[in-house]
Amino acid sequence: MREIMPVKTSMKRRILSISAVLGFGLSVASCVSLGSDPPPQLLTLASRQQAATGTVITSNVADAIILETPEAVRAIDTTRVPVHINDTAIAYVESAYWSDKPARLFRTMLAETLTAQTGRLVLEQPDPSGPRGMMLSGNLLRFGYDQGLQSVVVRFDATMRIAGQPIRQKRFEAEERVYAVEANAVGSALNVAANKVANDVAVWVKG
Repeated sequence: MREIMPVKTSMKRRILSISAVLGFGLSVASCVSLGSDPPPQLLTLASRQQAATGTVITSNVADAIILETPEAVRAIDTTRVPVHINDTAIAYVESAYWSDKPARLFRTMLAETLTAQTGRLVLEQPDPSGPRGMMLSGNLLRFGYDQGLQSVVVRFDATMRIAGQPIRQKRFEAEERVYAVEANAVGSALNVAANKVANDVAVWVKG
């Protein structure tokens, strides 16, 4: 005859079994990382010149400004904020992270500035087979803190292409003094410097 296990003993074994599983799960969780903690804040860029709310711009693609996302050198093609110690050494500002790569943030700022300054439609790269207006591209060469200058530096080489005209290229640069190399101070200074560069590019485009 099969022995019938007392209810109390069966319950004890179930509880022990569940506890063992939970304990194993906790021990595994303590050894496996599911991702690093997010930074306390993210930096971004804000254009100081924006079209008024409700502004409507009607334009043909041929009359629009086609603004490409700038190329970026390796040191700034990241969400970190570089510190140029000298010509051959680079570090990064502690706890300073962009919400997106600087080249894309700068393109958004430049697009808003161009719209406000020129009143023209600003588009991303359209259908390659379609008509094109002014093509504006460039290279973001500096976008960080320079230890020797004790300032942030934004350096942008802009290239303008218009059908039937020679290609034009111009370097734009802005510096902004920083007295504390920490996330908020450097981020704010870079926003000011980037706005200066965007404004100068817009003035150049207007001719």
